[in-house]
Amino acid sequence: MVLKEMVPDDNARHYAIQRLAKLLRHPDDLAYKADEVRRKLAQEKLLIDAQLNTDVRRQFDDVQEGLELMYATGGQISHVKTDMQQVDRLCTSAQSYLSNFDRIQSISIANRNFVRADEFYKQFSEFHHQYTHVQAMMADATANFAQGNFNLLRLHYFLYKLEDFRNRALGFAGVNDADAEQTLSQMFGGIDGLVLEFETFLWHVAEGMYELALRNRTNVIVQLLKVVEAEEAADRAQERETEGAGLARQKSSFNGSDKLSMASSAMSRGPRKERKLKGYKQKLLDLLHDFIEKRVSEFFKNDAKGLSEITEVTGFVIDELTFAADAVAPAFPTSYYMFDFFVNEYHQSVVKNTNELVSRELDGGEILMLLRWVREYGAAMRKELSIPKEQLKPALLEGREDTMAQEYLDIAVSKIREWVKNLMKTECETFAKREDAPSMGEDGLYVTGGSVYLFEIINQNIELVTEAQRAKLLCDLVAECNKVFQDTSKQWRDLLEAEKTKQIETPEIVAEGLVDYTMALANEQIRSVVQAETIRDETGDRLTRSHQERFKTELSQTMDIFMNVAEAATQTLANIVFSDLRPITSVLYTPEWYQEDLLQPVIETLKDYCQDFQDHLDKYLYKRLMQDLLSRFALSYIDAVAGKVKFHKGKTTEKLNLEIHRASKFFKEHVDPGTVSDTLNVVRILVSVIDSTPTMIFLEFFSVKKQYPDLPLALVEDILSKRDDLEKQQLKTILESLRQKSKGDTGSSLAKQRTLFSRLKNYPPLGTATSSKPAFPMALASTERTPLLPGGPQAPRASSATSAFGVAPDQLAAMLDPKDPEKLRELGGPERVCQALLVDPSVGLKQREQIGSGGERQYEPFQTRRDVFGKNTLPEARSVTFLQLLRDAYNDRTLIMLTIASVVSLAVGIYDDMLGSHKDDDVKVGWVEGAAIFLAVIVVCFTNAINDFQKEKQFQRLNAKKEDRTVKVLRDGNEIEIGVQEINVGDILLIEPGDIIPVDGVYLSGHNMTCDESSATGESDAVKKGTAEENRDPFILSGAKVLEGVGKMVVVAVGARSFYGKIMMAMRQGEGAETPLQRKLDVLAEQIAKYGMSAALLLLITLTLKYLVNCALAPEFPPVSIMFSQFVSIVIEAITVVVVAVPEGLPMAVTISLAYATTKMLKDGNLVRQLAACETMGGATVVCTDKTGTLTQNRMTVVRSYVAGIEMNGLSELQSSYKALPKDVQSILLEGIAVNSTAFEGPDEKGRIEFIGSKSECALLGFGKVCGMDYRCKRADSKPVRVYPFSSEKKTMCTIVPIVGQDSQYRVHVKGASEIVLGACTKYMDKSGAIADLDDSVRNDILRRISVFANSALRTFALSFKVINSAELEACGDDEAPLSDLVWVGLMGIQDPLRPGVHQAVEDCHRAGVIVRMITGDNIETARAIGRNAGILTKGGHAITGPQWRSMTPEQQHAALPRIQVMARSSPLDKQIMVERLQERSEVVAMTGDGTNDSPALKLADVGFSMGIAGTEVAKEASDIILMDDDFKSIVKSLRWGRAVNDSVRKFLQFQLTVNITAVLLTLTSAIFSSDGQSALTAVQLLWVNMIMDTLAALALATEGPTDAILNRPPQQRNSALITFEMWRMIIGQATFQVVINLLLLNHGLDIFHLPDSVGGVAVLRTIVFNAFVFLQVFNQINCRRIQPNEFNVFANIHRDHGFILVQLFIVAAQWLLVTYGGIAFSTVPLTGLQWTGSLFIGVLSLPVGFLIRTLPDLSACFGLESANSTAQQHLPEVTKARMRMESSVQDVQQAVKFFSAIRSSQLASKKAANNSDLGNNFLSNMSSSTNDLSRASTLPSTTSTTSPTAGASASSSWTRVKSAMAKSNTRG
Repeated sequence: MVLKEMVPDDNARHYAIQRLAKLLRHPDDLAYKADEVRRKLAQEKLLIDAQLNTDVRRQFDDVQEGLELMYATGGQISHVKTDMQQVDRLCTSAQSYLSNFDRIQSISIANRNFVRADEFYKQFSEFHHQYTHVQAMMADATANFAQGNFNLLRLHYFLYKLEDFRNRALGFAGVNDADAEQTLSQMFGGIDGLVLEFETFLWHVAEGMYELALRNRTNVIVQLLKVVEAEEAADRAQERETEGAGLARQKSSFNGSDKLSMASSAMSRGPRKERKLKGYKQKLLDLLHDFIEKRVSEFFKNDAKGLSEITEVTGFVIDELTFAADAVAPAFPTSYYMFDFFVNEYHQSVVKNTNELVSRELDGGEILMLLRWVREYGAAMRKELSIPKEQLKPALLEGREDTMAQEYLDIAVSKIREWVKNLMKTECETFAKREDAPSMGEDGLYVTGGSVYLFEIINQNIELVTEAQRAKLLCDLVAECNKVFQDTSKQWRDLLEAEKTKQIETPEIVAEGLVDYTMALANEQIRSVVQAETIRDETGDRLTRSHQERFKTELSQTMDIFMNVAEAATQTLANIVFSDLRPITSVLYTPEWYQEDLLQPVIETLKDYCQDFQDHLDKYLYKRLMQDLLSRFALSYIDAVAGKVKFHKGKTTEKLNLEIHRASKFFKEHVDPGTVSDTLNVVRILVSVIDSTPTMIFLEFFSVKKQYPDLPLALVEDILSKRDDLEKQQLKTILESLRQKSKGDTGSSLAKQRTLFSRLKNYPPLGTATSSKPAFPMALASTERTPLLPGGPQAPRASSATSAFGVAPDQLAAMLDPKDPEKLRELGGPERVCQALLVDPSVGLKQREQIGSGGERQYEPFQTRRDVFGKNTLPEARSVTFLQLLRDAYNDRTLIMLTIASVVSLAVGIYDDMLGSHKDDDVKVGWVEGAAIFLAVIVVCFTNAINDFQKEKQFQRLNAKKEDRTVKVLRDGNEIEIGVQEINVGDILLIEPGDIIPVDGVYLSGHNMTCDESSATGESDAVKKGTAEENRDPFILSGAKVLEGVGKMVVVAVGARSFYGKIMMAMRQGEGAETPLQRKLDVLAEQIAKYGMSAALLLLITLTLKYLVNCALAPEFPPVSIMFSQFVSIVIEAITVVVVAVPEGLPMAVTISLAYATTKMLKDGNLVRQLAACETMGGATVVCTDKTGTLTQNRMTVVRSYVAGIEMNGLSELQSSYKALPKDVQSILLEGIAVNSTAFEGPDEKGRIEFIGSKSECALLGFGKVCGMDYRCKRADSKPVRVYPFSSEKKTMCTIVPIVGQDSQYRVHVKGASEIVLGACTKYMDKSGAIADLDDSVRNDILRRISVFANSALRTFALSFKVINSAELEACGDDEAPLSDLVWVGLMGIQDPLRPGVHQAVEDCHRAGVIVRMITGDNIETARAIGRNAGILTKGGHAITGPQWRSMTPEQQHAALPRIQVMARSSPLDKQIMVERLQERSEVVAMTGDGTNDSPALKLADVGFSMGIAGTEVAKEASDIILMDDDFKSIVKSLRWGRAVNDSVRKFLQFQLTVNITAVLLTLTSAIFSSDGQSALTAVQLLWVNMIMDTLAALALATEGPTDAILNRPPQQRNSALITFEMWRMIIGQATFQVVINLLLLNHGLDIFHLPDSVGGVAVLRTIVFNAFVFLQVFNQINCRRIQPNEFNVFANIHRDHGFILVQLFIVAAQWLLVTYGGIAFSTVPLTGLQWTGSLFIGVLSLPVGFLIRTLPDLSACFGLESANSTAQQHLPEVTKARMRMESSVQDVQQAVKFFSAIRSSQLASKKAANNSDLGNNFLSNMSSSTNDLSRASTLPSTTSTTSPTAGASASSSWTRVKSAMAKSNTRG
């Protein structure tokens, strides 16, 4: 009735239809589709018309081009005809000349004779003039020598011409007329004198070469060297001429008329007089040799002053060589290798002078100084001048260093021995006479001062040897000193023994002060130890590792020697003290002892001595001495039993107890109380033996025997025999029983534990000899000593460390590889292994373990363990060195080809400069091109190697981060978390599901533990773990994954000794795999390289043919050397085209981008384990995320509960409401929380005490703590007998514990998902604490509470229990928990708030076209609430449960999948199925997971995300990326970086292809069509361009971070093309523009820049072309910053892209340097400012051209390319959010229509059936059928097995209101 009033009956249907029509207005209606079809048809028509027009125009162009070719061919034919006619005319003229040849030849000869005679006369006149001129020049040069105003080259040139003229004239005269030769010799005699004068002057200049260099007159040196070079060339020519003189000469006869002509020609090119070889080069080098030797000898003699200042020689030589390298050597030709010459000469001179020094007799200091200088000399030469050791041959003191070191050692040891001998003589005499009191130090201690003097000379020698850097000599010196100290130690001990004997036996004749001097001696030994320790710590660190250990060992031996003397001194003091007490201790147990108080004088005597010792003895020795006195005091009571005494049972025990008490009080003032009690306990044993009853003697003896294994049976027998209360027969029986039981005792068993009884004089222990000498206190033994200085502990002895444990590492390893239970049994089983490893399985290792079983002190915790068993780290892997990377970078075919070509070019150029056409040029530049190419190859290799080296370092840091994880261990009885590197052998490791075991171990205890050891053994089957007695595998291997169960194991192998460690060491040679994008780019690069090779081959063939044709058409065929040089240049140009064309920078761009992205992602909380995941994430289309910890904060707190019918709301009410619960409920509730959990309390990363473990369990423990529970006590009282750990499939955890006070009764505690636990319950605890049946009303009430909690976004946990007996416990299986007939305890509501920013992050994903699906284990209502709050569940989206999902067929799953946004109560299998279905739909899936069972889904997903905090190790191992903060926002950040990587690679690809096409086309075109065959860019310039587009562009374009706009577009398709239409459009457009602009510059640049048409003008033009080309690339890089079609602003965020800006600045700066100073190498000349402006302007034109190209229409369909906005590139969701909203609205209308139909049907039914009074039944019946129809119409399949209301229609708000109205109507009806 209410609904009828809301909407009138007549208008109800009309209103609903209008509402439906309005909502059905959708963009897909027919009218809109028709317009779209018409628009598409019109567009296709325009495209077809454009294509037809293009084809017609292309055909017309072909015809026109053919006509033009025919016309040009006709013109060429006419030109050929004209040339042939001209040739005919020339041939006719040649025939007429040949007929008059004889007459013409006669006239010609006569004419030549007259001309040559005149020339002959002129030459002699010129000779006389030049001779006079040279004489004048020589005089001027000699006069101006000091000022340097002379020109050697000019002088030599004229002198050389004179000599040449003379030799030619004399040679001619010698052939024709001997008299003429003699006359000419006299006339030319003055030339020899002039030459001699010139040579004298020349060598005078050479001697002053250093002086000239100091005065910056390098030009004179260059002139000198040019003269030498010229004379050397002349000498070589003379040698060749002499060698050729023996060949047969062809004789020619001449007519008389031709003699004059012959004479003239002979003067110019006829025979010459043989020239004397001058050898100027060798003379110059000999002069420099003498000069250097003289300088070095003078320095040794004057400045070095022998050996006192020998170190100055190094500086002198370095300064000289530096000066020679900087000022002298550059003037010499490189072929002289002058720096090597100077190095060799100086070194040889130093060697010569050093040998002279060594030949005389040297003292020790001089030897060390010389040895030190020799080492510093070589090091300084390497460091300062980079001169390798191999070049300094022979080495200084070669073969004599060891001999000299031994000489020093002999001298030093001899002096030390002599000095120590004198010192000991004085010290021993002073000690024996004791005329004065010993000296007293500042601290009041007695000293002798000997150590100060002793170590003064020791320190001097050690410092000298250390400064000389002779580590071996230093160790030998200390070893020899130890021999000296051994002798002194023996002297002191002998002296102490003698003086002690005198003091004890004849005190009246002994000098006073023995005690004081003994204390002084002991103190002095400690001071010596301190000084030795200081030397060890300070000097040892300065040595190399190889000598450091030996040095410290030797000094430790030194300290032991001094400590032995200190030991002897303290024992002497103890003997003296007890010699004074002998009168008292000798009367123990005598009547006098019973009658008098003899202890008081003992204590008084000890007080006097102790006060003296305390004031004047070292504290360390005082402490040890007092312990020794205490031991002697206690032993005196035991040894006195051997006397003739009789024990009075009552009186003796009373007297002994009193004296023990008094002695204990005294000694506790000086010794540690614990030590006092332990020591005096031996006397108490004496009392107990005297006081024990006959029946207890046997038990008493063996009880004491366990504590003191070395207790002598003879002592006990002696005590018993002297008791006055035992009869003889009774005594005999007791003694026989004791002996019978003690027969098994042997001496070998006593060696393991020595106590104070071992020091008894009268009762030696079994198996030992009697010793009168008491042992020194344990801590003073040489094998163990407390450090005397902070930071200076003594290194432990390996032997003592190994003996501390009862098992060796090899024994433990033998039972693991392979697994051998028999060997475990041989070791005694797990318990015995724990005992051998000194660990209690219930307590674990001590956190600060310092004392080994032998009592040895260690410098850090667990040191002894790690020394024996190793540390849990693998040896650091050998990383790739820079040289290896450099070699890999050079291992490229094109670079090798370039290197070969550069070497050939260099050789040809040098030959051309020295012997070819350019030998007479002043500047030799033929070598420049080859050297420049070689240098460019080196730069490219180093650049690539540096990039790879930095990448390796980044990946090493990432790998180190991946290995950082923690485990749980038992230490000091507490569970704590430690890093895996801190695990030690003997640790008790706690294991939980999901752990990856980092070490090898033996199983101790646990519950239902199963491991996957496939990674270690290869076996895929899971392995049950247990004890060998249970016939299960007791060994747990490292690398195993814990699938289920919990347990404890003892660690037996770590690090490289573990199973996993051995595997990892064997796998270290593996190579990293390439990412998919890298492989795709490699294929593309190979395809581009093929085209580049084709272009280079075309260029090579074309230029070769062109050059050969030009050579054939030339008047003269060029020489072979010139042709070879030209061919080399062509080959280099072709190879350079290959280098430019091959895009080797593509893989490097991916590498740089990935390395940069992974580093930045780590800062954003993403640890990338697989590089491929980074780029794959850029194309992710779906993100399936967990809820807990990812969307929420994972800070769980119990905020509501419903226990025993009492509801608690809010934290403030929890404690008060808890107190209202019945006691039984409180007890069971808290016990279930405490024992049914694996969480524990401990310090977190910041040191705060918090609960650690599962966050849900931590929340429950926190609830218990608020309620006053101490979980540790609960767990201690109730030890579990069975544990069934929590698993994702079962959603429960179960623990069985015994009930305290009830035998054979056990309580099963169950917790888990509320619906599942409730389904297993049949009873519940009510408000009174009683157990009642769980009927439907109570069950529905609990279900309602669960729904209320879940709708409040709370995670619900249920707690239950039941009681079972022993039989039922035995019936429980290991796998299936007893989940039946449970008793419901309560419901906990745990709040886990959303993380800040999650809603925005989800919106960012939606904006980026990425669908977010939440998959959680919570119930459906909680999942819906969280999904809505996070923005994941939107209108029209569906939420389902895991069981519903699994019940669908694959077809149904595919149909429902587009609309599913939330999945609740999911299992790991649900995740796996979800990933499979999504991938079948070509989705790129990112999946998050934290549990062990999530690993299959993480592996299956395209990108698997694991949780860094809450995730198990198995999940982390299966994932690709680890979320370090478990935050969903980090997934969005990884999405941004993944897209940024893909964009960066595409940017670089667009830029590189543009430069590739431009450079290849420009080089090919300009080289082919130029007249000289030269390309626009030289080979060296192209290499620079190649570096720009490879390395520098990769750094600039591949390191830009993601922008906000990167999420404004849908993801890319999985198989989309790398290059889109927009990229091809920009590549072709820019390449065309650049080729055209550069060709225009080449052809019209002279006019544009107003340059002259000359060689200089052409050089400037080519430089401008090169400059403009580079600037075009610079600005094209800016164009390539944006590649999306609608991104017109290429400068967006450029101010934040610092890497891009720096690279461009570097390119511009480098370009300026190359243009300005590149010169011959880069074929450039400096440009003016206007020319720079023009080049810059041309480069800027790239920006507006790029803008225009972006505005061109999208013609991708015409060319078959993929547009960036096409569906081939973009992945669009099948069902959009808008469509889902619309469908939801349509469903709301449908529901409303059905609702109104139901109302109307019910009304009609009520009228027809008047006898039916229940309208509600018909209404509900109709509504039921309507609801069933709706269920069938839904996209979700209906399931008959599920009755949950959530399995039906959509959860929209409209439908909720409809259902509410229906309920009200039913009620009122």
